[in-house]
Amino acid sequence: MRFSKLYAPHLIEHHDPKNLETHEIIEKAGLIDYTRSGFYTILPLATMVMNKLKNKIRDLALREDFQEIELPKIQPTKFLKSSGRFCSFQKEIYRLSEEFGDLCLCPTNEEAINYLIRDKLLNRQLPLAFFQFSEVFKNNTP
Repeated sequence: MRFSKLYAPHLIEHHDPKNLETHEIIEKAGLIDYTRSGFYTILPLATMVMNKLKNKIRDLALREDFQEIELPKIQPTKFLKSSGRFCSFQKEIYRLSEEFGDLCLCPTNEEAINYLIRDKLLNRQLPLAFFQFSEVFKNNTP
């Protein structure tokens, strides 16, 4: 793709970066579109960079016999409760309304991996290493 065709709406503006916050600098670079604290649209330029990085990481991980998986973003809170980490994450967790059951947007996936393999893993499958690329959902506002 030619750079002239690239959708990067903020590249036109020039500002002194000393007076800008980090998200403003990244936005002015044409990488993101800032919606509000914690909410961003990743623009094409940043998407291309992220995809190249993911592919490099993927190649290295697969070469070392890691296996790529994708865990669900929404998981039962029982995963975190069983490990005892629900209490420590309770303020940061986004929970779904009760009509959907006891579910949350997971801040981490360690417990989900434990549930995935704990009853299905055979000794001959060890050692075992997984990796994934995923968004993190945490409520970091005070």
